Amino acid sequence: MLAVAEEPHVAFLQSPGLGHIIPLFQFAKHLVLHHQVRVSFLVITTGASNAQNQFLQSATIPPQLQVVNIPQSDMTDIITEDMLLLTKLCVMTQESLKPLKSILVELKPKALIIDIFTTQAIDVCEELSIPVYSFFTASNYFTYIFIVSPQTGLPSRGRIRGPSRAS
Repeated sequence: MLAVAEEPHVAFLQSPGLGHIIPLFQFAKHLVLHHQVRVSFLVITTGASNAQNQFLQSATIPPQLQVVNIPQSDMTDIITEDMLLLTKLCVMTQESLKPLKSILVELKPKALIIDIFTTQAIDVCEELSIPVYSFFTASNYFTYIFIVSPQTGLPSRGRIRGPSRAS
């Protein structure tokens, strides 16, 4: 009797904001539609925008892609008005990931794919022996700086010149 191979199961975890959610969501859909992978797409709901909620509810979601909402965290005593946006994002993410361990134990994914602001999940996954992979999308400008700066060095006064054009 042949053993039936179990469908691989991967979880995704990204920080709030459509700029983080959309690339990972598209990657998750690609894995589901083209590689027969089952995906749990973990969503930090604390501070979620209406646009984020609409995207995740209106998107054509294949049945093997399950959106899992991480319960909201109370941030009233933690986040202040004078905090920088990046600080707020980091604090919100850290507080929202407190139930992550129990969620992963229940889901039992074979791997977790994270973005640059959800690295707190690495310790939890290490404890649960779940491999973690980071998926980082960058703008063209960031990619240009990353590739060109080591070759030419950044010019003084922080100005970056584009590639020279042949006359």
